[in-house]
Amino acid sequence: MRTRLVIAWSVVLGLTLGCFLPSNQGAPATATAPTAESYPPDPSFDHSPDEAEAFIARETEGYAPVGAPVEARLEAFQPWQVQLQRGYCYRMAVRLVPGSQISEHARRGISFVYSAPGEPEVHGGPGFHGPGAVASAGCPQRDHAATFDMRAIFGSATDQSRVHDLGTGKLVAQLLQKPITEEELAAQEAERQRQIAESERFAREQEERERQAALEREQRWQQQREQQAAAPPSSGPPAPSGPVSVTLRNSCRETVPLFFGDNPGFGSGTYSSLSSNTVTSRSFSEGDMIWIVDDSRRGISSVTVSRGSRTIEITSACTGFVTR
Repeated sequence: MRTRLVIAWSVVLGLTLGCFLPSNQGAPATATAPTAESYPPDPSFDHSPDEAEAFIARETEGYAPVGAPVEARLEAFQPWQVQLQRGYCYRMAVRLVPGSQISEHARRGISFVYSAPGEPEVHGGPGFHGPGAVASAGCPQRDHAATFDMRAIFGSATDQSRVHDLGTGKLVAQLLQKPITEEELAAQEAERQRQIAESERFAREQEERERQAALEREQRWQQQREQQAAAPPSSGPPAPSGPVSVTLRNSCRETVPLFFGDNPGFGSGTYSSLSSNTVTSRSFSEGDMIWIVDDSRRGISSVTVSRGSRTIEITSACTGFVTR
């Protein structure tokens, strides 16, 4: 199944990290805002209507319609509620009516999101394929009403005002369902609990590593202070400050390409990447820059390491940073 879900990781991160991007924990880092010219359109929108129908048929095989189709306008899109029941897996088939157009802004990426209080947020794929799309809601463990939303994700890490800049014209969406056995549901829940336990263990180990690294840094700096205090006065330039140890987290559901340096494509530096839901530690100098780059190694957004930088997070939209 090609569905790209973040059910488990949404729960894992929510439980172990207190949910990323809370409104009361730090402001987004100063970043270079990406432009449409620097971020190419998603080629998934380039398929023909016939290819879209074949795609929908393949991705919804074995699923049956449930309820009446929903019609919506792209230029006035409003999320709607869907009823999900335990014992079924769900997918939404979306078709653009002929003459409808996805906006240039939205062609940089559209995410389908199912959300409900007390439930893990589901970003359901596989997404668009020409004028048609399929969005999975997974297989819920309990009956509940979820809100179905379509969001243009380009630039949404720093500006949420254009998430519904989707285009013009009408779409028709049909919810579909397929039965799932209790044994299969139990296996899915067991895997979810395993991932939660694994993430909690990783978080504890990472916290201990960070604590130990901070202790070692403090010991080194204390030794430097003692040596400087014992050394005779000097009229030369001040000694450079010590390194800044930063924890990098990737909350994006994709591997994100990175560049460590002043200007990707034009200056010296290092290209790297960070896998989805990965945490790593790295030492920088104060003033160093970290960039998110596209497949052509062009900069999308950047953040500058400061003395107070402890954790720099790549947001779930994959196009920006949050620092704290």
